[in-house]
Amino acid sequence: VVRLSGGQQQRVAVARALAGDAPLVLADEPTGNLDADSAAEMVGIFRSLAHDGGRCVVVVSHSAKVARASDVILRFRNKTLERVSAEKKDGTAARRAVPPVQSEGDDVLEEI
Repeated sequence: VVRLSGGQQQRVAVARALAGDAPLVLADEPTGNLDADSAAEMVGIFRSLAHDGGRCVVVVSHSAKVARASDVILRFRNKTLERVSAEKKDGTAARRAVPPVQSEGDDVLEEI
């Protein structure tokens, strides 16, 4: 019987998900059980999938490092979804509320 560490299990799960070549990748805390080097490698893989592979990669994370590596950051705060722009020189980030997504007819959603 072979036992995998949490980080090894995480990498296997991501590899299995990516093997399907789906156009949309949803990753919930993909770096949560990884050491810093492995987490940075995982973020690089996701960026490559998005930028070079033409996939839409959505990552849910509590990691500020993962967020800073993202092209778009959306944050839930006080029951509101807000888009967070790049960090300013004073260490704060500009925020604006994202308008609610509305459905039209057959569940066609307008772009945020």
